[in-house]
Amino acid sequence: MSELWITVNTAADLLQVSERTIRRQCALNKYTIQTVSSNVGRGGVSYQIDLASLPERAQVRYWERTSPQSPLQSGEGLSAAAGNKEFRESKEFKEFRDGGNATHAPALTGTPSNLAGEKESGNEIARNRLNGEVTRNERSSEVGQAPRSAVSAGLNAKNREVLERNLEVIEFFKGLRGEEIDSALIQWNSERGDSLNKRTVYRILQKFRDGGAAAVAGKYGGRKGETTVSDEWFGIFMKAFAFTGNPTSINACREVARGYAIKTGQIEPDADFPSAHAFRRRLRSMPQQALNMMRLGLDYHKQHNAYYIDIDRDEANCGDVFVADHAKFDFFVRTKNDKLVRPWISALCDYKSRLIVGYDLFLDDPNGDHIIIVLKRSFEAYGIPKMLLFDNGKDYRRKDIGGGRAAATNELIDDFSPTITNILGIQIKFATPYNSQTKPIERVFGIFRNYFDKFMTGYAGSDGKKRPDKTKKMELDAAKALRQGKTLEEAGIPVMTEEQFMKLTPEFIDLYNKRVFEQGKAKGFSPLSMWNSEAPQLRQVMPKELAILCTSSGNPVKVRRNELRDTRSGEKYIAAWMAAHEGSDQMFWLRVDPEKPETAYCFFADKERKPGEMKLGAFVGTAVRKESIRLYDNSEENQKKLSEQMEIKNSIRRFARDEIKKIVGGSEALTPEEYITYMSAAVNADHEASCRENNAPVDAPDKGNDWQISRFTSIPDEIDRMEHAGVLKKDKYRYVEDEEEEEKPVVLVRFKRK
Repeated sequence: MSELWITVNTAADLLQVSERTIRRQCALNKYTIQTVSSNVGRGGVSYQIDLASLPERAQVRYWERTSPQSPLQSGEGLSAAAGNKEFRESKEFKEFRDGGNATHAPALTGTPSNLAGEKESGNEIARNRLNGEVTRNERSSEVGQAPRSAVSAGLNAKNREVLERNLEVIEFFKGLRGEEIDSALIQWNSERGDSLNKRTVYRILQKFRDGGAAAVAGKYGGRKGETTVSDEWFGIFMKAFAFTGNPTSINACREVARGYAIKTGQIEPDADFPSAHAFRRRLRSMPQQALNMMRLGLDYHKQHNAYYIDIDRDEANCGDVFVADHAKFDFFVRTKNDKLVRPWISALCDYKSRLIVGYDLFLDDPNGDHIIIVLKRSFEAYGIPKMLLFDNGKDYRRKDIGGGRAAATNELIDDFSPTITNILGIQIKFATPYNSQTKPIERVFGIFRNYFDKFMTGYAGSDGKKRPDKTKKMELDAAKALRQGKTLEEAGIPVMTEEQFMKLTPEFIDLYNKRVFEQGKAKGFSPLSMWNSEAPQLRQVMPKELAILCTSSGNPVKVRRNELRDTRSGEKYIAAWMAAHEGSDQMFWLRVDPEKPETAYCFFADKERKPGEMKLGAFVGTAVRKESIRLYDNSEENQKKLSEQMEIKNSIRRFARDEIKKIVGGSEALTPEEYITYMSAAVNADHEASCRENNAPVDAPDKGNDWQISRFTSIPDEIDRMEHAGVLKKDKYRYVEDEEEEEKPVVLVRFKRK
C-alpha cells in the first residue's frame, strides 16, 4: 500500500477530535508518523501521519471528501456504503483505499477548507454533498416523521428528547462540509442560544449514517441495574469508602479495589478495570441515607437525613420553660493582654417566645459558674420558670445546678444536696445528646451569626474552612507583630477590642428581642411583644435570698488551718467561727456567688451533726476570701486587708485561750514527783497484766550458784586474806621485787614492811 501523509489538522477533522488529542496519540506511537521541520509560527517539529494507519472510518471519510468522481455514485451515496461491512471488504473499496485513485487525491494538505475550491472546480462529490443531487427540502424528507415516530415509540421521555434534538441537528447540518458547517454553527447557536460545536455535529451525523435514527436516540436507562463491578470488588471498595469520620475519594477507594484484584490474581496488572464512574453508579443504587450515616457519621445524619418531630409550642406559655446553651461567636476579639480570641455567650431564652431572658459574655471557656450567673440574671428579670431545658453537657450536670448524673443514665442522682433547681422547685429536662433540634436556642444563635457575627471586623467563620482570606491574613499579621514586640493596636490590626465587644453585643441582643419574625407561627410577633402579650405571672424570690440560692458550691470540706477551701475555685475562706471546728470531722458546704466571690455562705453538710441538734443545710455563717497581703504596700486597700485578717487571727487566738480556761479551769500543773508517781502506777499495772497473760513471774528469777572459773578467780580470795592479815593498809606498804620467789608463776610481786 502506498503511503499518503496528512497533517495533524486533517487527521483531527477526520476523527472529529481535537488537534491536541492527535498530537498526544502521535507521541504514544498510535499512528504511523514522520516528523518534519516547520517554519510556520514558532517553527519546531511537526507531525505528518500515514493515512493508512488511521481507522477505516477516517480513511473512508478522507476519500469521500477528496475524490473528484467516486465509483460508488449510487442513490445511497458513499457514506451509506462506507457504513456497510460488505462494502469495506469489497475489491472496489480496497483499490480505493490502497491508492488506486490516488491520482485524483490532493496533496498533503487535503483539509476540509479545500472543499470550497473543489466545489467550484467541479468536484462532484463535494458539490452534491456526498449524497448525490440532494437539496435541503429532500434532506428534510429523509428525516421525516415516519422513522422518527417508529423509533421514538418505545423511548422514555429523556431519550425521546435527545432523539428530537439530534434529528433536528441532522436536518440542519446534513450534507454540509468545512466552512459551510462553521457558518451553520454560528446560525444554529445564535438562533437557539445553544453551545453546539463542530465535533458534536460530526459525531451525530456519523451515528446517523451508521445506524439511522435509532443510533441518535438517547441511551439513558438502557443498562439500568447492570454493573461491571463485581460484588467482591465492591465489598473491598466499601471497606475503604465507608469509613466514618474520614471520607475518602471514590478514585482512591477504586485503586484499593483494583490493587486487591491484582494481588489476588483476578486481573492482570495492565488489564482493564471498572472506572470510578462505574463504582459511583453502583453507589447511587444504595440507600443514600445509610451511606451518609456510614460515611459522615450520626451527627450528619441527624442534621440532614433524620426524621424530626414538629413540636407544638402553644402547649407552653411564656415563662413556663427556659432553654439554656452556650455558643461561640464567629469573630475575633482583641483581649486586654493582646491576644486574638473568639468570645462566648451563655444564654437562656424563653421556649415559646424565644426571648433572651438572661445571658453572660466571657472570653474563657464555658463552665458552670457562667450558667449560675445567667440563671440569677434571668430569675431576677423574668421570674422563675417551671422547667429548665438544659444541654446534655457536663456544665449543666454539675451537682450544684442539675444535681449530677449517674453513669449511662439521664436521671439525677443527688436530690439531697442543696442545688439551685431543687430548692426553687424547678423541673429539669436534658436535651438529647448532640441533637440541636431539641434546643430552640440554637436557632437564636443562628440569627446571631447571620445578623451580627458576619458584620463584625475579624469575622472568622464557624471553622477554618469558612474563614475569609482577609481574616487569615490578619492572624498572620498579628502573630508577626507579637514576634516583633509590637501591640496589635500599634500594628494596626483591624479587630474589635474587648470593651467594644462588651458594649455592642448587649445592644444587638436588645435589637434581637425586638426583631419581628417574618415566618412561622410567631409571624408578626417579636420575642418581646409575644412575651408582653401574654404578660405571664412571674414566680419571684426575694433578691437577698436569690443571691444566696444562685451560688456555686463544690464538694463538702473540713476546716484546716482555720480556713475552708472552695473545691471549685480553689479560693480559701476564713472566719472567726471556724476555730471551733479546726481539726474536727465536721463537713461544710460553701456557696459562692460567681459575680461576688469575696464572700462565701457556709452550711453544715452532714445529715445530722449531733442527735437532736443541727440538720443538713443549717446555716453556719459567712466567710471572707483570704487575700494575699503585700508586705511593703502601704496603700489603704492593702492595709485594710491586713487589718481584717489580723482581727480574724486575734479572734482565733482569743477563742483558743478561752477554751483552754474552760478545759483546765484553775488547777495547776503536776509536780515532777506526782508525774513519776502516777506514771509508775500505770506502768506497773500494765507490766503485771502482761506477766499474767504470758505466765511470766513479776519479779526476777533466782540466778543460782553456777560460777565460771578464770585465771583471776583466786584473786578476790587473796585480797580478802590480805585484808584480814592487816598487810594492805594505806601508806604503810611499798612495791618491791621478790628475788627469792621470782620463779613462782602465780605470785609475781610482794610488799615488805618498811
